Amino acid sequence: MFIGAQVSLYPMTSDFVDVIMSSLGALDPYRDTLRIETDDISTLMVGAPEPLFDAVRDLFTRAARQPNHVTMHVTFSRGAPESRMIRPVVARR
Repeated sequence: MFIGAQVSLYPMTSDFVDVIMSSLGALDPYRDTLRIETDDISTLMVGAPEPLFDAVRDLFTRAARQPNHVTMHVTFSRGAPESRMIRPVVARR
C-alpha cells in the first residue's frame, strides 16, 4: 500500500526561502524509496507508510532546528496509484 503526503512548511522569518530550501535536504535519504516532487507551495511525497512518515518527521525536525518559529501543514491520503512510483523522480527547486 502506498500513501501520499502533501507538505507545506511555514517558517516565521524573512529568510523563509533559505529555511525551506535547506530543510528539503532532509529528504535526500528518502529519494530512492519515495516519489518526491517540490513546487512553489508544497512538496508531494508518495510511497510506503514507514519511509514516508519518517521523511515527514525528518523534514520538520530539520526546519525546527532554525531559531525561528515554524509550522508545517500535512495532508495524508491513501490510495495513491502505485503505477506512478515507476516514473523517474523529478524535483524542482
